[in-house]
This record gives sequence, C-alpha cells and structure tokens, in this order.
Amino acid sequence: MTVEPPIQRDDDKEETVAKRLEFYSAQTRPLVAYYSSWAETAPNEAPKYRAISGMGGVDEITDRAFKALSS
Repeated sequence: MTVEPPIQRDDDKEETVAKRLEFYSAQTRPLVAYYSSWAETAPNEAPKYRAISGMGGVDEITDRAFKALSS
C-alpha cells in the first residue's frame, strides 16, 4: 500500500470517456448493426461476425478475442 494521493490519468477523465462514447455511437455502433444484420440475413454471404464482451481484464478480453477468431 502506498500513501501517495490518487491521480487521474488524462484517458480516464469524464470528457475523454464521453468522447469515446460519442465516437462509438456515431461510427462503431452502426457498423456493428450492419454486420450483425448481414450475418443474420445472409450468413453464407456475409463476412464472419463475432461479438465478444469488452468487460474484464486485458487477459480475459484477449482470450475471448482469440477464441472468437479461432471458431
């Protein structure tokens, strides 16, 4: 345990997180909807689409990503 006061990194500030969520809503969410819809309506023609949870530690998420890519 340390006695230093906690610090807040620039990438962990409210405005940074808000910008990331805006970017996700504007650019990533539409792609997710597009590819998941394509995979549902034409599974033999669509590129493979895998959704994984981004919650958890880096190692857990990495494992999920590799498992999704290998299936």
